[in-house]
Amino acid sequence: MTRAGKCDTCRSRKVRCDEEKPKCGSCKKKDRACSYTYGISAALVFEDPKQLSKHGKARTRPIIHPLKSYSDRAPATARTMPSHQSAQKKSQETWPMSALVLRNERPRTSSASKTNTQPNAAPTPANLDLILPQPCSHETILLNRFLHMLGPQSVEHNPLSIYGTWISSLPARLGTSPVIDSAVEFAVNSFAAYRDPSFSKRSIAHKSRGRSLKELRNAVGYEKGISSYDTLAATKLQMTAEIFMGMETLYHTIHQSAMTEMLRQGNTAGIDDEIFSDFLEDTYMDDVFEAIIAGRTSIYDNETYLKRTYRSGVLACPSPDNPKALVKAASASVMHLCIQLPRLNFLTRHSVSHPKDAKVLASARYLAKSLWEAYPTSSLRDLLKTSFMIVPRPPFPEISDLLPTSFHFNSVGSLVLMTRYWMARNLLCGLIQTLYRHFPVQAELALLPELEVVQKEDINAAIYIARSYRHAMSVSLELPFVPLRVHGTLHASIGAWGRLIRRLTQDTYNGETEITRDLINAQRMEDWIVDMCDRIHDIWGVARLRAKHIKSAIEATAGEAIPEWIPTQVEFKKQGDEMVMKVQFDIPAEKIQEFYGWPAYTESWSRSTTSPSPFEVE
Repeated sequence: MTRAGKCDTCRSRKVRCDEEKPKCGSCKKKDRACSYTYGISAALVFEDPKQLSKHGKARTRPIIHPLKSYSDRAPATARTMPSHQSAQKKSQETWPMSALVLRNERPRTSSASKTNTQPNAAPTPANLDLILPQPCSHETILLNRFLHMLGPQSVEHNPLSIYGTWISSLPARLGTSPVIDSAVEFAVNSFAAYRDPSFSKRSIAHKSRGRSLKELRNAVGYEKGISSYDTLAATKLQMTAEIFMGMETLYHTIHQSAMTEMLRQGNTAGIDDEIFSDFLEDTYMDDVFEAIIAGRTSIYDNETYLKRTYRSGVLACPSPDNPKALVKAASASVMHLCIQLPRLNFLTRHSVSHPKDAKVLASARYLAKSLWEAYPTSSLRDLLKTSFMIVPRPPFPEISDLLPTSFHFNSVGSLVLMTRYWMARNLLCGLIQTLYRHFPVQAELALLPELEVVQKEDINAAIYIARSYRHAMSVSLELPFVPLRVHGTLHASIGAWGRLIRRLTQDTYNGETEITRDLINAQRMEDWIVDMCDRIHDIWGVARLRAKHIKSAIEATAGEAIPEWIPTQVEFKKQGDEMVMKVQFDIPAEKIQEFYGWPAYTESWSRSTTSPSPFEVE
């Protein structure tokens, strides 16, 4: 059987061909000319279906239009539309055509095409040459697919703008960097597999994953610790592609950790301050969440980033008439707050478990007080006035009686920034209330804000997050990245309603009040937010969490004990012929029998689960 993919040289020599492009291995080895022209459409053949025999053969001579290349076609005559239309009308009057046949012919050379070698070819005017789309380059096809994935929205309302404005600069980089090209190819292939999870689409995406990982490893090894724009953008695109391939594999966390490590010291080359800030804004919050749950400080909680965000955020007072500078200052101030929350969480948890450690308790009180007094900054106050508007529509019909209005933001970036700030307020309020609950006397002596003020601010921030849900879900149905981004803020707001329910329930048990409508409404809001988080899980095909697990994790974000089911360590190690991800849990002895029904012979027991890694073993 003749293979259509062979190059012309190997076909004429009747030998095997590896079909590599632009030059196959055999031609490259012998330095021969290598081209792929077999099977390319060379002519358009017009036949009259009324002039065919019963066997389908033409009784009259067909009209043949050779498909010339752009170099063979005169530009002036090919673009003359009036003469083209008149000639086409004349030809239709002479030859009534109703069928189009596309024939594959061997291509002719440019010298041969100038002479009429086909006896049955009818004379055609020069301006009747058809202008058909010519084969596009790989970069052009990749660019079109990437633009299709981005969608027709503007940068301000594009769902991928949660990563920052740098995403709009990627089309100009295609074709200039192999690591960018391979990462974009993996992203568009995984997006196609996300929309159509067929075997063929996922197989194509898996193959492009291997190529992009190879290019990324080579780029990282070549840079030797100084990250470039191409490497950072490719890593972020790899993470996006892994999210499309499936979040339950946790492969996206590999690139998330790599991105955090590359930005930790700020050693970058050839990146302006705006692009670097975009990369940073999208990355640091993932580490903040992980640090709070794991019981450690954020890796960005160092002198470099604290000074950077304090100068450009907390101390900055941009004019409200300069929206770009206002957003930049507000983003830096929110980062200054967020990267210190894991440290306050760690100090609070240590104080609760070690109440006699007065030094750590004093550090927790001082940090909580300083963070409360510094916010909101002037830039945040100005941005809160201009970044959104109130619309008379509820976030969801189920809570229309509780929240009859919702927020509509002027951009996706404003939505992400404002919900992140309100989430940080929820976390800060939860930590201050924990200090009040365990150390009421010390909290008042430390001049922390009044408990009633903190509780009111806690509920207000949770309400603002709930009002933002409608806009987050309406940004894009095909590319639901915005709901995924606000998923963490919704989870954090559960803590505010849980703390309100606990206060109202305690008042009921103490006989001070009866079960009021406020308690019922708080329970409704908590159930609604849990349901909305489950909806986001369903959108991305992630298993739903149990309500008790959610609540225990929320308690950990407020400085309480870390639940046993949360991993204490996640790492990748070589096991046999592949890399595996190991997740370790430390379980106290009294919980072993409760979880597994096994007798507790030891004080504690560590278990680990493994899953294959997409990285190749070297």
